[in-house]
Amino acid sequence: MPAESLCTTLFLLCLLTAASGLFEDQQGKNDWYKGSIGRVFTASLHSKKARLSVGTDANIVATLNLRDGDILWRREFGADDVLSGVVVVEKTSTVISLSGGGVRAWDQLHGGLVWERPLGSAASYNGSLGILSDGGDGEPIVVLLYGRVLKALDVVDGEDLWSVNLLKEKIGPLETGSISIRSDGVDVGLLEKGTGRVGLVSVSDMGIVEKEHIFESQAGLSKHLVMSGAVVGITTTDGSELCIGVHDSNGELNCHDTGMVENGEIYASGCGLVALSANGEPGFAHIFANGHHKLKGVTALSAIVGDEEKQLAATIQYSDEGLLLSIVDTLSSELPQVHSETFKFEVKGTVGRVGIVDQVFLGVYARKDNTVGYRALVIGENGAMALLQQGQVVWKREEGLASLQASIFIDPPASATADVEKLDMMQKIKNQILMTKIQFNLHTEEEQSLYKAQAAKMSGHTLNSRDSNGIRKLIVVLGASQVYALHSGDGRIIWSRLLNRDAPATRMFLWRYSHNLQGAPWIVLLSQSAYSVLDAHTGALIEHHSLPEKFEKVIPFPKVLKVGDSDQHLFLLVEPFDKSASPKVTLIPDVSGARSILKDALDEIHVWHADKPGGTLKGYGLDVGTMTLLEQWTLAFHSPILAALSRDPSDAVHSHVKVLGDRTLKFKYLNPNTVMIASGLADGSSSVAEDSELSIHIIDTVTGRILHRQIHPAARGPVHAVFSQHWVVYHYFSMQNGRFETSTLEMYDASHKDVDIFGLMFAKNEGETISSHEPAPLEILSSTHFMATPLKAMGVTRTSRGITTQHVLFGTVADQVYSMDKRFLDPRRPRGKITAEAREERLIPFQENLPMYPTKFATQNRHIVGLKHIESSPTGLESGSHIFAYGIDLFYTRVQPEKAFDSLEEDFAFAFLVLTIVGMLVGAVVMHHMVKRSKLAQKWK
Repeated sequence: MPAESLCTTLFLLCLLTAASGLFEDQQGKNDWYKGSIGRVFTASLHSKKARLSVGTDANIVATLNLRDGDILWRREFGADDVLSGVVVVEKTSTVISLSGGGVRAWDQLHGGLVWERPLGSAASYNGSLGILSDGGDGEPIVVLLYGRVLKALDVVDGEDLWSVNLLKEKIGPLETGSISIRSDGVDVGLLEKGTGRVGLVSVSDMGIVEKEHIFESQAGLSKHLVMSGAVVGITTTDGSELCIGVHDSNGELNCHDTGMVENGEIYASGCGLVALSANGEPGFAHIFANGHHKLKGVTALSAIVGDEEKQLAATIQYSDEGLLLSIVDTLSSELPQVHSETFKFEVKGTVGRVGIVDQVFLGVYARKDNTVGYRALVIGENGAMALLQQGQVVWKREEGLASLQASIFIDPPASATADVEKLDMMQKIKNQILMTKIQFNLHTEEEQSLYKAQAAKMSGHTLNSRDSNGIRKLIVVLGASQVYALHSGDGRIIWSRLLNRDAPATRMFLWRYSHNLQGAPWIVLLSQSAYSVLDAHTGALIEHHSLPEKFEKVIPFPKVLKVGDSDQHLFLLVEPFDKSASPKVTLIPDVSGARSILKDALDEIHVWHADKPGGTLKGYGLDVGTMTLLEQWTLAFHSPILAALSRDPSDAVHSHVKVLGDRTLKFKYLNPNTVMIASGLADGSSSVAEDSELSIHIIDTVTGRILHRQIHPAARGPVHAVFSQHWVVYHYFSMQNGRFETSTLEMYDASHKDVDIFGLMFAKNEGETISSHEPAPLEILSSTHFMATPLKAMGVTRTSRGITTQHVLFGTVADQVYSMDKRFLDPRRPRGKITAEAREERLIPFQENLPMYPTKFATQNRHIVGLKHIESSPTGLESGSHIFAYGIDLFYTRVQPEKAFDSLEEDFAFAFLVLTIVGMLVGAVVMHHMVKRSKLAQKWK
């Protein structure tokens, strides 16, 4: 028994030494997180409780706290389960959502699923949803249009009450449809696909068809169809006219000129239909009811809120005093004003132009004095949302951050705008005592708050200035309608700028980098018609130029143009490959010296293009004279291309040679003109496992030569991969094993097998040239492991000199980022007895399953909803790496894959270290004196 206890104790001690984790008070020290919901397309403000339920373009249904805008709960729908409608039943505090996967009821306070009803086969368009307040049993009824089926469900349990198949024999396949709820029934509008025929049906609250009417139109009609009572309205294809149909008419739509453009909007009102022009500036609201009226300067109009006696809508206009919110009664065609307020609110970034509010949602509530109060949720053209109430902007959310497309890490300005607060010696000692009490859990809440406040004062992480260790960065991110610069310390917005509404930018690159510490780097934003250059420190517009051709591919040039003390990056923009056999190329910036650099480095420019659906890969050369691409080679694969990627040329490589434990050498294959292609069956393919395979090709893009081919039988996509230095890691699904697998390929140059470490040290550097036309023989090492989870994205850590062991970043389907040491994916992991050489290389014994330790999740306990990309950038210290992951949410952290071997923690106990050294010196002096006295006393005896 004592021996067993001793073994158990030793085992527990071993576990303790291997454990790693994060204390609760350390969360948020080197990381931050921003939760978002996306751009709102429908919203409902509760009239009695502080709740706001929304549906967004990011496929999310959510409920927010009306008091501060915080997210109470949210639910993300899959990419194939498109959200089309959200309504709130206040009587039961239920949120009803309609999507391709069915209709669902959610508890409005907690977000729990109350009931769910699938809708069967998918409709050809997004459905329409509403609430019929007075059902047969006095309870609210959920009414939905899905395809040509109008269905009523019980709001309590989702049971079917009735169902009607509309105009089945009278109208063909449908393009779109819409419903309008009235007190005793539902009116439905349906648009036939490709014919311009519009159907109008009135159905009672018991599911009985009361009226049917079909309208013919000679004009081309858009898909924008709206119902207002028994009135159906639809715009023409060019948006210039609004066509209206009512029951008992002559069978033709009555069209009115609105002067709208294609992105105009039409709304239902109590008096009829309202058409709103949308030219990117305040326009006109055209009211169609007993005539045609205009309301000037309106940019947004809300849906109707009210009952049969009063049907209210909110309009947004701009005045000299600010944003004007007007509440109008839509039962009258003149839209009489019931209430109005002016707010100091602008849709803009910190620099650049001012945008407009293009959506508004009205809420009516009872005040404490029993008077009626109004509040409005406004949505800007950049996706930002704000709650307006009683003349104040209650809160604001930057939902434009939910649609990021690209990111760049930039060094902040060199000059500090504020100094880190310095503490005197006594304050530092008090701080160290507080830290010790917190570590041993002997603190009070007041002491913990005091320590955090003191630590924030001493920390310089949030300063907008450059530091010598490269810890502080600006993360410039490109959204769908706005570009932002975020601070890496706390995620706050340093500057932001609205994009051009007509042609928003879709690509972003570093344009110019200054070697002068006082100089600011420049970034370039590319749209299909122009490009803009911005100061990365302030967001100021430096220059703007139009582009002669649309482009499909952007090729960063391998060399830079020296402009004073700055490096000017050059780019080649390639027009769509399907437009011509010899696509045109545009050089930007086409300035003095750029063409000569282009000619000098012509041998380094090799363009490749992957036609993923067609399963072909083509290589091109550049003709400088005509500035066109000439096809050099073509590879055709037997299946679609699932992934195509090349290594990042900015990857730091510390050594081109890998020294093994037995002192033999392996030379890394670092050809920059190498691409990895994965071809096979995509996810969801109906092919059986026996006749399918996943093919991985390593291809030289200069000649089109296949350097290596790896076959995975009975495997399919989706494929996620990273290509760094001389290795590739990719993730796929094995149908043969019924599990996800992760494979690694490491490429080595096999032409130097006779060179040893001493020969390498003392050999003369003869400047050996490697040519793609005479490729070196390759040695490929590979391994495959099972992985427990599917992935959404992959990335890899990067350090300043490439010395630190890299970590592969797995973006899991649970919207988390797992950081795995590359050694777990090393193909040389020993399968048998561990040798001394393997231990020296720190090789990990082989296991077929990749471990996933809870403490290795870079995102900790957070989930990045809609995760789609993981970006990494080195710090100034070799031990550190910045990680930025984004989807709908944003997450940043700074990791140290091999721990902090070149730095000390910020809260390192310097005071205690000094006191300890001083104490030891004093102790040494005292002991020396005591020893001398003791020896002297012994001699006198």
